[in-house]
Amino acid sequence: MLVNLESLFDMDELKTLDEEMCLGIATSELRIPTPGINQIGVKDPGKIIRKYNNSDKISHLTSFQQRMFMKLYDRAFLPAQSVYIRNHINNYSEKWIEDKCEWHKNSIHFPKFIKWLNNSNVFESIGRIEIFMVDMFVPIPIHEDRSAAQLPDDPKEFIWININGDKPFWCIDDDGNKVYLGRVAWFDDEILHGSDPINWMAYSFRIDGIFTEEFRKQAKAIKPQIPYSHGAKSVNPLWGNNWLEKMKLV
Repeated sequence: MLVNLESLFDMDELKTLDEEMCLGIATSELRIPTPGINQIGVKDPGKIIRKYNNSDKISHLTSFQQRMFMKLYDRAFLPAQSVYIRNHINNYSEKWIEDKCEWHKNSIHFPKFIKWLNNSNVFESIGRIEIFMVDMFVPIPIHEDRSAAQLPDDPKEFIWININGDKPFWCIDDDGNKVYLGRVAWFDDEILHGSDPINWMAYSFRIDGIFTEEFRKQAKAIKPQIPYSHGAKSVNPLWGNNWLEKMKLV
């Protein structure tokens, strides 16, 4: 379900990137991502977004402006913001393919991070790099990412990093319990996951690509195209009708 990779990294070295990451976020172009798909316990923002497809009312606005309008007018639950360092050129499903992604103009704000990444020997090739920020007192709703059935070629080779260890990000196991990630991890992004609210703004980032053979061996459980069997991919009726309330997810 998830693999803690913290022991494979020099966390003191990663901590030296914190100031640059925060300055880079502050000076970058922001976007408002959707919180995955099949959100549980909240009104699906995807339906609101689709309502405005080809709408003359907001078609002249940027994507960020459109989603800000939806947050205000339609009460769309879009709780996070993000910054691209690299992004997919055309299709989300190609976010792990180096040639199908490109450096975003934001990347000029992250030279130390890019140098660290190039020296890390984690990736043979690098696709999307995205930083996710969540404001204070705001949860990320329990949800899943796009499934393997929709993205059959995605090898799911990525690392998730929370330098400060202060973002309570979790996955749901087969028994309906939260399992929290450490500061560096891989997780099966098809399973239900989200994060708890805290009293300050926190960030994490995800790097997609293809692992080097050496890192793949070190990470052990991570292999391309393996069957993922641990972790809940849907709500189990055995958890009871009030499981969401008991877990304080909303």
